[in-house]
Amino acid sequence: MDDAKPLNVLFLCTHNSARSILAEALLNHMGRGKFKAFSAGSSPRDNQKPNPMAIATLDKAGVPTDGLTSKSWDVFATPDAPHMDLVITVCDNAAGEVCPYWPGQPATAHWGYPDPSETVGTDTEKLEAFKQTLHQIKRRLEIFTSLPITNLSKMALEKTAQRTGEKMIHWRRYFSELVGTAALLCAVIGSGIMAEQLAGGNMAVALLANTLATVFALYVLIETLGPISGAHFNPVVSMVLAFRKDLARHHLIGYVVAQLIGAALGAWAAHAMFELEILQWSTKVRTGPAQWFAEAVATGGLIFVILRSPAGKASAIVACYIGAAYWFTASTSFANPAAAFGRMFTDTFAGIAPFDVPAFVVAQIVGGFMGLLLHSAFKV
Repeated sequence: MDDAKPLNVLFLCTHNSARSILAEALLNHMGRGKFKAFSAGSSPRDNQKPNPMAIATLDKAGVPTDGLTSKSWDVFATPDAPHMDLVITVCDNAAGEVCPYWPGQPATAHWGYPDPSETVGTDTEKLEAFKQTLHQIKRRLEIFTSLPITNLSKMALEKTAQRTGEKMIHWRRYFSELVGTAALLCAVIGSGIMAEQLAGGNMAVALLANTLATVFALYVLIETLGPISGAHFNPVVSMVLAFRKDLARHHLIGYVVAQLIGAALGAWAAHAMFELEILQWSTKVRTGPAQWFAEAVATGGLIFVILRSPAGKASAIVACYIGAAYWFTASTSFANPAAAFGRMFTDTFAGIAPFDVPAFVVAQIVGGFMGLLLHSAFKV
């Protein structure tokens, strides 16, 4: 490719109204003359107007919006159209559609993002969803624009574009899940140890202290790590989102492994802080139909709350739900296979005997998908 010419990049989305518009404007803003971005769709919106919230989000971020329109991808399939070097789909629907023949046979890649225009809630909540999508696209483009793209062959360009985010960004997501789950388990177990030491045998006071610490930690962790990985910290959450295609299914194993490793590390970190034996097994028996049912209810409610939370409010709503579920469930609401896994490594207030963990996990998975069904029943 000629270094003197900018690299032409076409972003595709079904309606060319939100995600592709955000990507086009951002790349033109960030490209520093190395890139020229365009966008189009298979079924563009009427009147050639992008989603007003996409324009408002770009304006607020200081990104120029002049000349942005919704248009058919057929515009770029004609012989006299600008020849594209790279075509990137930014929605799963567009990725699965049969594209026109592009002059010059450009490299292709897929960068999937949830559609912010489908957000249910107030205008403020919808704008927050657009802001989050813009932030995700920007992170990816920061990596993409820093690479020596113009010197690559078509095959190398295609691989580089696809890997931007597949490895560089998704490894950050896995690490975010590991750190977040470790911090959450450290808070749960560490506060349980402190509460048990200070409560003088009063189990109600100990549970209250444990609850408050968990609620505060969960809120902070979702707020700080949510923009990176979604702040699942829970294999059932990741499973349900992968089932809904909100999380790419080939990333599910990475999320779950990171969460399990993080849970064990969190337990050991709590022990280290309180000068306890680092490696230990729980002897605390938690079993029986009532506790299994409680875990199904707790996890089902958690998934329902996550899926129904308005944009920008999930951190507070989820933290409040878990705080309440500590008290209205017989199991004190583990609601999380990673939490059950991590808590079997501690013979303290928050522990669970290893033999009791499998039944908890089964109940949590069943409850999680029941929560998904309940959410689906309320969809309009």
